[in-house]
Amino acid sequence: MITLIPRIIWNIVIYTKPVSDFLLYQNYAVNISKGIYHIFDKSYLVFPFKFGYPLILGYIYKVFGAFEWTTKIMNISLSIVLALLIYNICKYLFDNKVGIIVSFLFAIWPAQIMFTSVLASEHLFMVFFIASILIFLKIIDGHYSNAKIFYIIILGINLTLAQLIRPISVILFPPFIIYLFLFNKNIHLKKLSRKAFIILLITISFMSFNIFINHLVSNKIHVSIAKSSSGYNLLIGTNFKYSGKYNSDDASILKEYNYDYKKVHSEAFKRAYKRIISEPIMFLKLIEKKFVIQWASEDYGIYWSTVKLNRAFPENINIIKFRKYFNLFSLTIYLIYIIFAILGIFCCYKQNRNNYYVILLLIMIEFVISFTFLEVQSRYHYPVVPFFIIMAGYGFNNIKQFLKVS
Repeated sequence: MITLIPRIIWNIVIYTKPVSDFLLYQNYAVNISKGIYHIFDKSYLVFPFKFGYPLILGYIYKVFGAFEWTTKIMNISLSIVLALLIYNICKYLFDNKVGIIVSFLFAIWPAQIMFTSVLASEHLFMVFFIASILIFLKIIDGHYSNAKIFYIIILGINLTLAQLIRPISVILFPPFIIYLFLFNKNIHLKKLSRKAFIILLITISFMSFNIFINHLVSNKIHVSIAKSSSGYNLLIGTNFKYSGKYNSDDASILKEYNYDYKKVHSEAFKRAYKRIISEPIMFLKLIEKKFVIQWASEDYGIYWSTVKLNRAFPENINIIKFRKYFNLFSLTIYLIYIIFAILGIFCCYKQNRNNYYVILLLIMIEFVISFTFLEVQSRYHYPVVPFFIIMAGYGFNNIKQFLKVS
């Protein structure tokens, strides 16, 4: 109820109009619901992952209708599912009490509450992404048996669906491998051959479902959605003038190469590489700027949910007027989460608990390294905040003990 009520209130009060990529999602999803697969924005040819979310949304529209509240109810429902998934992860990492604290912290996460009114792919992506971590914990926990094969198959499906929506689910493979071989203390998984076999099965499961879904989708849209490249994002992320943020100068490469997937990403990578090599000192200064933009702001929730509010309604005028205070509140809560997350990590290390939390740390480190090079905006740190919240919950739970020790 704590997760549900504030999100319902926000969605009733705020009439969020889809803009930018969100508008493209909406338009293509409506087309899909009508059985039209061949009309889409040209940029989708360069970024095939953009097909994923509107394809799923289109079939939801086909069943429930392409109404504003269809996506609102879906986003709110996904938030509740995400809260439950995070709770169950905490039961593995810590205990039931910490799970309740973390679920509460997630429920009152301001930016996520505001973001539920936005037609964004992150809501659905995060469910599959977090579910993949929970399933992996089930695989490595306890005895190795035939039931693990079932979980491995389900993990492959989840990773594929997450990758279909946003092409970053593969970022989970390195933490899974590193944890399994270097940090796992489970006696039943002690043999290297068993660990290697688990990774092999997960990879086969992921690749098989990826090929299968790509075959189904490509037959309809005649574009392969299995491929992805970071060349374009690297070009944007190395632009000194625009601090690694989206800009029309670099974006012009799409038209320059007529939205050709290989040419755009290949040339973008060459230009980005040249920037880094020719001016390494400038690139180091850029990294500092990008870090602040990426990690020291929590404005995406209020920005994207109110960017196109109709000023004709008096209640909207008040929201627009106090938007900076909403943003300040979001940032304050976010910073509190980070502070207590640092405390939580310290307590995990000192108390020598089961080291499942290392998986979360590895994922966080990967995100920080990735966005050192790639395009940045505050919204892109959204997938990592649940990990901050999980560690913050453990920090909250141990605050008394920490103060006594201090």
